[in-house]
Order: sequence, then C-alpha cells, then structure tokens
Amino acid sequence: MSNKVTTAVRLPVGWIEELSKRARENERSVSAEIRLALRQYLGEQTERAGIKR
Repeated sequence: MSNKVTTAVRLPVGWIEELSKRARENERSVSAEIRLALRQYLGEQTERAGIKR
C-alpha cells in the first residue's frame, strides 16, 4: 500500500513566475521546483500546527 497522496493545487500567478525563474537559475524543471516549494511550505505548515511527520 502506498502512502502517497495526489492532489491538484491552484497556485498564484506570482508563485509560478517566481518558481519558473528559480527553475531556470537552478537548471531544474518547473514541476520539480514546484514540488520542492510545496514540500517546504507544507513542512512549515505541519510544524506550525504541531503535527509530527
């Protein structure tokens, strides 16, 4: 059994522009940059909520 969850997320236009720029600078795909940003954001939110991972 997999513990992965797939979901659709709407991101603000500003996020996409910033992540596209960051992807070019880091020679990564935009989707990889989005995944990294979301992982970091969700980690911060779970910490703030006191949820242990």
